Amino acid sequence: MAEQGSVVSQQNLDRSCWVCFATDEDDRTAEWVRPCRCRGSTKWVHQACLQRWVDEKQRGNSTARVACPQCNAEYLIVFPKLGELCFLNYKTRPHQIRRRP
Repeated sequence: MAEQGSVVSQQNLDRSCWVCFATDEDDRTAEWVRPCRCRGSTKWVHQACLQRWVDEKQRGNSTARVACPQCNAEYLIVFPKLGELCFLNYKTRPHQIRRRP
C-alpha cells in the first residue's frame, strides 16, 4: 500500500498544466484541478488557466457549452451565489454604510 501512495505522490509532482504548460516547480502556489476524465499528461490544469480558457471559449456567452478538447467531456459551469448587495455613498464615513437585502 505504501508503494501505491508514493506512486500517486510522484504523479502529482509531475503535473503539467495543459493550458500554460507550467509545472509544480514553476508555480508552487497554483491551485490544480482535474476537471474531466482525462488521464496522463492532460488530466491536470491550473484552476485559473481553466477559468481563463473557458472564458475565451464562451466569448461572453456564459450559457455556451464548453467541453474538454481532449476527452470531449462537457464542463459543468457553476456560478457562485451573489452575496448581499452593498451600496456605498462616497460622502459617508465607513460606519455609515447602508446595506440593502
